[in-house]
Amino acid sequence: MSKGGYIMVGFQRAYYGVLSLVTCKRKGMNPLNTPVVLVCCHAFATPLIANIDFPDFSSMEGLNLVGDAAQFDGRLRLTPSAENMTAWAWFASKQRLQTGFTTTFEFQITDIAGLVHPDSGEMGADGIAFVIQNWSPLILGETGGLHIGYTGLRNSVAIEFDTWWNNGGVSGDQGDLNGNHVSVHTNGTEPNSAHHDFSLASTSAIPDLSDGGVHIVRIEYAPGMMLVFIDNLVNPALEVTLDLATILSLDAGQAWIGFTSATGAAYENHDILNWTLEVVDCNLNGIDDAEDLSNCDGSPWCSDCNDNGILDECDVAEEKSYDLTSMGSFIGKIFTLSPPHPLGFGNHDPEVMRDHDYPPVGSGDNMRQYDTFHNGDQGDEDWLGYEFPEERVFTSILFQEGKHFSDGGWFDDLHIQVWQNDAWTDVSVLATDPTYPGNNGISYELFIFKFDSVFANAIRIYGDPGGDHNFISMGEFRVAGSTSHDCNGIATECEFDLSDVELFIGLLLAENPDPVLVCVFDQTDDGFLNGEDIQPYVDILLQP
Repeated sequence: MSKGGYIMVGFQRAYYGVLSLVTCKRKGMNPLNTPVVLVCCHAFATPLIANIDFPDFSSMEGLNLVGDAAQFDGRLRLTPSAENMTAWAWFASKQRLQTGFTTTFEFQITDIAGLVHPDSGEMGADGIAFVIQNWSPLILGETGGLHIGYTGLRNSVAIEFDTWWNNGGVSGDQGDLNGNHVSVHTNGTEPNSAHHDFSLASTSAIPDLSDGGVHIVRIEYAPGMMLVFIDNLVNPALEVTLDLATILSLDAGQAWIGFTSATGAAYENHDILNWTLEVVDCNLNGIDDAEDLSNCDGSPWCSDCNDNGILDECDVAEEKSYDLTSMGSFIGKIFTLSPPHPLGFGNHDPEVMRDHDYPPVGSGDNMRQYDTFHNGDQGDEDWLGYEFPEERVFTSILFQEGKHFSDGGWFDDLHIQVWQNDAWTDVSVLATDPTYPGNNGISYELFIFKFDSVFANAIRIYGDPGGDHNFISMGEFRVAGSTSHDCNGIATECEFDLSDVELFIGLLLAENPDPVLVCVFDQTDDGFLNGEDIQPYVDILLQP
């Protein structure tokens, strides 16, 4: 079973807000035709569970920093007070947001400088945004101060705290209210935009964000409504009619969250001082579990996503993707050469390809990337990839190129391949963001390749290496997908089939004959469902 999979079989006890009795009926799933009681969750009056807690940023563990974002003096410094900076900081794991959440953070804007606004006379730009998105934990928006880092982000909602009046001319025209406002922006699953044509609601009746003081923000969300508080935590500065489940395409109610920021010819320090996220505890058991994913639409969370009549690994892969990179072992043509390592000036440790370090586009740093320079020994093919001890379901690849040298460092043509039936096979790439350009002289560009779920135990980027010395380079190389566990020992294309479900349900029902909610979650984060994962749920269900 992949991490985060869940099957709603029944519900032993109702806590509050019972909505209805339903039956989870799917073709070929008679063992699961068990009555289910759904709990209806109302966020603003519901107990919360702390999922993210940064009292400060002395540790950046759990964050993906991209672009100019960096740790500074115990703070998350999104951008320094310098011209043309852009930053993204994403929490590395998805958070359950659909049923409701509260997030709180403090920020401080200092050292305003640069261009003086020709109309308002103000300095300092361009602000920060808190962003919900379900595209990638490493995604980048458009650069340029007026975009505040989130323009171009697909499948996203951004709450911007804008400190520059983009009213046309040298400032660019974004339809801004003024140079000090908060606004909520979305374009559904299409690319978002900082232009106010995409604003759901906005206000300039807020404190001066660039006054050098510390400001506190709290954002509360319940299905259908979002409240944004700034400094005054009693009366919201902004109320927005908003339903994340309707506007965005979420993965089982989950998405990535984080901060973006940017500067242009006017600039300032954008610092986040602390940050917490609390999610709704629908079932009042004190943990963030699959039970909390119950909602008010009368539908249980057991869906045959691929419509093949059984609940299988394909359904799990359709619902959720995880970063599998740390589970893999490096493979590459470079390791078959003599000597089996690069001969150039880059970093010779392949771990640099999965160290969560994303140098800014255009960087010239050799040591933050791995290149396969070997005096042209690769010939007309080169590759790097990951091999896994067991088969996995792969769904996407994040590939940040390393440095473009004068004699190589790119692919002239590029393929994503997986190891199946003792052979390498091309996968059909559904989307590439952005399109891979090959040799364009720009180092450290980042690309995301998405494809249909594919079952294999190895994956690689393969192609004709560019330049006179025929080599490639990588700044970061990450693989997303889902893990699998075959309970009954019968491997299928997706490895998880109905008899696996029956075995797991039987284990719980043997101890408790009443209808139960089977919550399947990888508590130990080892990539597999095992006894340690099951026991916490068994303990809860066996409580008197």
